[in-house]
Amino acid sequence: MRTFCRAFIWIFITGFSLSGCKVTKYVPQGKLLLKKNNIFINGETKGRGKLYPYMIQRPNAGVLPLKLYVYNLHKKDYLEKWEQRMQRYKDTTYWFPRVFSYKQALVYADFVRDLNKWAIDNGSPPSVVNPVKIKKTETNLKRHYFDLGYFGVKVRSEIDTIAPDKAEVNYYITTGKPKYIDSIRTHISSPVIDSLYRIHAEASLVKAGDQYDRMKLEQEADRLTEIFRNAGVYYFSRFAIGFFDIDTTQAVENTHLLLDISDRVVEEGDSTYYRKYKIFKISQVKVYTQYDFTNKAFTPHDSIRYNGIDYLAGDRQDYKPKYMDRYIFIHPGDVYSDQAVDLTRKRLRDLKNFKSIRISFDEDDDEHLIARIYLSTQKKYAFKIETEATHENLKPFGISGKTSVLMRNLLGGGENLKWGMQGSFYSSLVNEENSVSGFNAWEWGGDMQYKIPRFFPHFPYKMSANKKMSPLTTISLGFVTQKNIGLDKQRFTAKLQYDWNPRKDINHRLEVLNTQYIRNLNTGSFFDIYRSERRKLHEIYVHHYVGEMDFEPVVDFMNTALSDPDLQQEDPEDYQRLLNIKKRYDIITEDVLVPSISYQFTYNTQRIYTQTQYQFFKMGISSSGLLATALTTSEDENTPKQIMGINIAQYVKTDVEYKRFWDVSAHNVLAFRVGLGVAIPYGNSDAIPFSRSYFAGGPNDIRAWNIYELGPGSEHSGLEFNVGNIKFITSLEYRFDIIAAFKGALFVDAGNIWDTRSSDIVSEEARFKWMNSLPEMAMGTGFGLRYNFGFLILRSDFGFKTYVPYEEPGRRWWNKNYMTPVLNLGINYPF
Repeated sequence: MRTFCRAFIWIFITGFSLSGCKVTKYVPQGKLLLKKNNIFINGETKGRGKLYPYMIQRPNAGVLPLKLYVYNLHKKDYLEKWEQRMQRYKDTTYWFPRVFSYKQALVYADFVRDLNKWAIDNGSPPSVVNPVKIKKTETNLKRHYFDLGYFGVKVRSEIDTIAPDKAEVNYYITTGKPKYIDSIRTHISSPVIDSLYRIHAEASLVKAGDQYDRMKLEQEADRLTEIFRNAGVYYFSRFAIGFFDIDTTQAVENTHLLLDISDRVVEEGDSTYYRKYKIFKISQVKVYTQYDFTNKAFTPHDSIRYNGIDYLAGDRQDYKPKYMDRYIFIHPGDVYSDQAVDLTRKRLRDLKNFKSIRISFDEDDDEHLIARIYLSTQKKYAFKIETEATHENLKPFGISGKTSVLMRNLLGGGENLKWGMQGSFYSSLVNEENSVSGFNAWEWGGDMQYKIPRFFPHFPYKMSANKKMSPLTTISLGFVTQKNIGLDKQRFTAKLQYDWNPRKDINHRLEVLNTQYIRNLNTGSFFDIYRSERRKLHEIYVHHYVGEMDFEPVVDFMNTALSDPDLQQEDPEDYQRLLNIKKRYDIITEDVLVPSISYQFTYNTQRIYTQTQYQFFKMGISSSGLLATALTTSEDENTPKQIMGINIAQYVKTDVEYKRFWDVSAHNVLAFRVGLGVAIPYGNSDAIPFSRSYFAGGPNDIRAWNIYELGPGSEHSGLEFNVGNIKFITSLEYRFDIIAAFKGALFVDAGNIWDTRSSDIVSEEARFKWMNSLPEMAMGTGFGLRYNFGFLILRSDFGFKTYVPYEEPGRRWWNKNYMTPVLNLGINYPF
């Protein structure tokens, strides 16, 4: 790996050095390559970053303009040379086709041609100084400040030649003094609009005394349009609002503002006339289920009226009106509202039962509308097969497959039932040499997920009636059995979950039941599988107990040795080795029942998947075993409470995570993450179940370490599974474009896990010690390469151990023993 990385870096540097020698290769003679734009605002450079979007003339992107280098790799006459090669290769005396073959020569010629074409398509031509674009940039900058009230703004530009074929462009902006709004008058023709405006005038975004800002005027127009249309003014248009009487001269410091809202414009034939706006109400609502948009002669044969709404279907009603009424917010007698239309469309789309949803309105009379909702349904049954290859730290290679069946609208209320079967075969590291012998492990299982687009059972309080919050009930069951490195685990899960959204950016999730049962079928083979642990125990036995105690069975020896005070005092290092082995044994062989209840709050300002500037906050709390242990009894206080002989896990766990994303420039994003998790066992439990514990390392964590490799604290046990019950992580990542679908990233990850238990089995290095644990924060830095397929991003991250907490204090930073990068592969971004 080290040789590969060095070779890659040298090739990278050499390639760019060669291409960079002629960065102006395709700059026309007499022209200049634009290297930089400099902006001076009233003689200063402060605040120029916000003006980047207004620059028409821009230099090639990047400190190292990679796309320009790629573009420069092509030959201008590559098509002519390709044609020359094609003719030359027909000559049987020419050496190339004689050495290789005519067919191979053609392949080579096409390859060189396609390589040049690739460089042109994926590269970027040089940004040549263009006076026309400079003038357009001046116009944009002037318009921007004019829109902010600087009506006397002046912008000029200057081309600064910094080399014979390179230049910078300087823009000098003199803003002058801004205009302020002295007073606001209104001219509103329609009484209905005038009345609505006066009701909501206090919340206006434009007030007397404010600096003039055209963007605020636009936002105020949007606000008023939303108010009018949600109040029933169906025909109101944003273009009916205008702001006038603006004094753009410099004669006076303030300007008057006139808000003008004209009447409705009606066109009939060649005639145009005005009408006063009116408030429209809904007279009828017709819902067409099973609608076929390709069949213009669609005729409904089945009709049901429920709560004043007519449900019409082609053959028979597959959707029960009493449930559909929960997803429709347009009712007869209601005032027309854009908000009701949007909410209806959203709720129907959330059902995932319809291919297409269209809502239209027809005039019934001068003050009433007929609402028509057309629903084109999806197929009731959907069948899907998925396969994938996997790679994990302990599973070098695996093949998995899953088949699932989706049944839509199971009970006529938009309910979806999905059940599936999955299985996998993979190779596993099973001995102390970490060798692999084919597919030596497997697992299979099944799951069922039932989604009900409402609260079920019905909640007898106000929240359950608020159907605007998009309530969703999820019931799921699952079972997995595996032959996994010899221990043969089984896992059963059951969940009852509620989700609701009071706002677009807020989600609440309540799991009133999330039960998991983990069963190990073959714990006796532990030391046969993990031979390195058996060897370590045997060394301790030979060193301390020859002739004094039996080594077999191994588990009995381990427990007896741990209770030996002489071993702890005479050889604390061997005693710590025993503790580590015991910890590993307990983690992997534990049978446990985890009946938990949890609540999670999420705030996310990202509206669409492509939005790159937003923030995300998530907070959750969960508790396990509180009710289950209350319903059970034990023989005495020292005996764990059980259900059917299975220990009940008891713990309280809370997690907080915050993420923030900034657009640095076009397609470049700065991403930040910080998270804290704490899990405290109590009552029936001395430790957190392995499946609910925290780990560090891996493709979505601290990427300079493999999954489960880091921690806890400054302990370096060498175990494959290192877990703790408190975790802190933070990351900073700069994401940028490289070329075409290839993306890059530079990142810094920091954090660790710790153990808060007071048990003697927890070493001092692993224990959380509040502020004294700060030196045990690990840090990894590195770079990543990504390829965007459109539907997913394939990611590879190379992480370097920058600060290693388990090394000696003077050897923790940039230790040369850790310079080999850790490769972590993943899907999509790490956070």
